[in-house]
Amino acid sequence: ISAGHPDDGIFELHRALQLSPKDSRAHVYLSIQSSGHFVAGRYDEAATLAKDALNRHPDDPGARILLAASLSSGGRVEEARELLARGARIDPRLLSRLSVIRWLAQTDRERVKDGLRKAGWQS
Repeated sequence: ISAGHPDDGIFELHRALQLSPKDSRAHVYLSIQSSGHFVAGRYDEAATLAKDALNRHPDDPGARILLAASLSSGGRVEEARELLARGARIDPRLLSRLSVIRWLAQTDRERVKDGLRKAGWQS
């Protein structure tokens, strides 16, 4: 995904989840898959996977960020605003520390930030 081939990364993560469906880190794999769909501009798919990651691990900040950014980038701004209003504040420094975000290309990280700003995030 970070090398500019999101579909390859998404496929490999999907395969890993098939091989180990009860893996305790499944939420991480789902978040990374979500980031791949976000990079590819498939915001609905990215949101679906981020929701799945949050269902498995409700405190996953990377999944929450990807869900909010995907919803607003896909035109579902009100849903994204509601999500941010319900959740914990997103510290701007968190975006540079989370591995699911930090290894994205700079332009993709900026798209994540833009999506968050559309949802009312103050950076």
